[in-house]
Amino acid sequence: HDMADSMEVERSGGGRDAKQFKYVYIPVDPSKPMEELTMEVTKETVVGCLMENLRTHFAAAAKLGTQKQRDALKQQMMDHVKKAGKDAQEPTTEMMEMMADSQTVDIVPLVPAVPAAGYVSVSMYVDDRGTAKELPVNGRATGLVSACGGQTQVLGDAFVARAYDNEAE
Repeated sequence: HDMADSMEVERSGGGRDAKQFKYVYIPVDPSKPMEELTMEVTKETVVGCLMENLRTHFAAAAKLGTQKQRDALKQQMMDHVKKAGKDAQEPTTEMMEMMADSQTVDIVPLVPAVPAAGYVSVSMYVDDRGTAKELPVNGRATGLVSACGGQTQVLGDAFVARAYDNEAE
């Protein structure tokens, strides 16, 4: 059972299988209001559409523009390889440049999909290049993570969504 058929979606007026998926945008700028956003999706496309929208947002919001930022990302990658152990392959310069130009989304779990929560999980989606891009702390998003028992300091914009995820089904 995967998350694709379990994101919280509601029927919309669109096509036969079109549904609306709702999620919340928490801007890093505290003067900007949080927003509930909707996206037209089908059961099959909800996860892919959400991730693609978020990758596009994070790539447009801030780039790894300076050599210092690119070097910081390369150092993070090297540290990750060292933690992985002696059998981990050291990334080539080409691999590091490709990673610096890519945009990925980090998922921060807020509420796990457990029976007590009705198998509904809540997750925060953040720019996983926040440190290398030198993004400012998102106080509201960091506060939400903290209120849920997490320790993550959120950098840059954040998005929150929920999903039904019962592994037994």
